[in-house]
Amino acid sequence: MIDLTPPPKAPEGEEAVRGWTNIGLDPEGRAEAHRMGKALKGRGIKMLITSDLPRAEETAKIVSKESGIPIMNTTPDLRTWDPGIYENSSLKGSDKILRYYVLQHPDERPKGSSESRNEFARRVTRKMNQLMDISIDRDVIIGVLTHHWPVELIKEWCAKGRPGDVNKLDWEKILFGKEDPPGTVYDMRLSAKGKWAMPVVPPGTNFHPGPVIIRHEQTAKN
Repeated sequence: MIDLTPPPKAPEGEEAVRGWTNIGLDPEGRAEAHRMGKALKGRGIKMLITSDLPRAEETAKIVSKESGIPIMNTTPDLRTWDPGIYENSSLKGSDKILRYYVLQHPDERPKGSSESRNEFARRVTRKMNQLMDISIDRDVIIGVLTHHWPVELIKEWCAKGRPGDVNKLDWEKILFGKEDPPGTVYDMRLSAKGKWAMPVVPPGTNFHPGPVIIRHEQTAKN
């Protein structure tokens, strides 16, 4: 039986399990957000929809100021997963516990959490289905500010053809695979065969109709 006691809080300089922690950007993250906003100006994004967690909302506000793109909605639907009592613990030290909930018990809520892995996944994919439909029906590019785990979830979900059953996704890859850095921008695009792709966008490249997924900028490590 796995010990589900939370590991110690992450020491200085070590990655922590962030979850819904009320934390903003660090100075480097703010500087990068200003650069991102300038880089996104005039590239066709008509509005921003952002997670309501401070690190995402702060990124969105800076991007909006620099680009002139209005923030149309701030929503908890785009939050990352709520890890409950494991929030702010060492990411490395929590590895086995996260695997227990993510890979073995996807319908069980961690102690202190408001949602299981599957509830998190359904929340995010439900919101993305809504935004993808709006963007295509109205031929509008929507900037979507969110977090690492939702980004990886959306990537895998699109790659698998947007299944309604989130258990069909590769959760080892989503939560424990290689990640792109904070501030990465992805251009969601719909192929002629009706399949969505989500490539990383080089600076200066025009976007396709659909959501543009933006991972919030860097926060302090603890």
